[in-house]
Amino acid sequence: MVSWTLMPLLLSAIVNFECLAGANPNPSLSTGRVQRIRYEDLPQLVSEHNEVVDSARLLVAAQEERSGQLARSFFPKVSVFGGVERFHTESLAAEQKGHWTVEADVNLFRGGRDHIENEIQRQHLSRSKAQFSVDLANEILEAKTAYWRLLALNQKNAELKEELQRNETNLKSSRRRIGAGLTTGADATQFELNRTLLERKLADLELSLRIERNHLAVAIGIDDASLIEVDPGFPSIPATLTTEAPKSQTKFNETSARIQVYSRQAEIGDLLAQRQGRWWLPQLDLYASTGLPSLSTETDRALAGEKEWTLGLRLTLDLGAGFNERVEYLAQQKESLASRRQADHVARELIGRERELTHLLKNIFDLLALSERHTKMAESFLNLTLGEYNRGVKNGPDLMEATRQYFEFRQSRIDLMRDFFSTQAELEALTTIAAP
Repeated sequence: MVSWTLMPLLLSAIVNFECLAGANPNPSLSTGRVQRIRYEDLPQLVSEHNEVVDSARLLVAAQEERSGQLARSFFPKVSVFGGVERFHTESLAAEQKGHWTVEADVNLFRGGRDHIENEIQRQHLSRSKAQFSVDLANEILEAKTAYWRLLALNQKNAELKEELQRNETNLKSSRRRIGAGLTTGADATQFELNRTLLERKLADLELSLRIERNHLAVAIGIDDASLIEVDPGFPSIPATLTTEAPKSQTKFNETSARIQVYSRQAEIGDLLAQRQGRWWLPQLDLYASTGLPSLSTETDRALAGEKEWTLGLRLTLDLGAGFNERVEYLAQQKESLASRRQADHVARELIGRERELTHLLKNIFDLLALSERHTKMAESFLNLTLGEYNRGVKNGPDLMEATRQYFEFRQSRIDLMRDFFSTQAELEALTTIAAP
């Protein structure tokens, strides 16, 4: 009998066991604390916590479990039969006896189909590894682009708050001028209306921030997106832009995981067609058996309790399967050709996209250099307008327009920085190396 003093300990142990048994084998990162996510950690986070990547990894493991078909095809197939039978005839009184048989069948030759099946499984494994590389690259790209979008929105949020603060300063300045009789109340009203527009933009920006946090959280396996923090600013842009020369179609065919998925599928189709084309080759098996016959099959030996042994060779040729195998052979050849055409098309797409991204990256790089100069010019113009406004030369709309223009240039630079690093990330993902 269990003591009542031990009951709480037993209950606690049961609860802990159930919690461990039901634990997620691939837990998320959520710990209830704010987590700073670094850009360079994204590939590892995606690899360890993304469900799509984990699913692709399990499919690779499943294909690895299926490998070794050639060796398994030579394993003997052993069957055991047994039972009790009651038997009688007109001249034989009813008898009841047990019977049993042990049979073994060993494959000696199947027209090379076992070797082909083994190669098919090897190609399936290669294809699943290539698909894993594609899924991993896609999910890492999604995480990286979400990261840069979130970082850009954070900076825009800070810029918008600074613009709002600048508007409040201008509003106070306009009210002082109104009190001094230097301007009308229209200046203050315009700054008040502008405040309303900026506050609405801030509200919209907060919604965009939540959406992007959710996108990043899904990619890296965080349950509570509100706990995510990213770097406060973009890395510095290099002084010069260096890009690799565009790859040829042959190079893409050799290295691209996306192309390897279709290439491996084409190889599988060729092998399936090859297997179907060997229908005319016979199958040779070695068989052996031993046992005690049943009364209904070998009455005399069964009554005498004599065991029997068998050893022989069996040659099998299924002539009726020829037509169907021929049809399947032609169908597999066409499916294999279709996969190769898809691989060629993907290679052409990748070449075109790589060239587009290379030109786009160069264009954004040049625009960033221009944007820095334009932002400095807009800042100088704002300072000049502010001085003239304080002297009474410029009015409220002039100051508000100069302020708006200055912050638009700053926001535009943030967009260019986001696009630059996002384009770099896509260019890296485009040339994902196929898995070994």
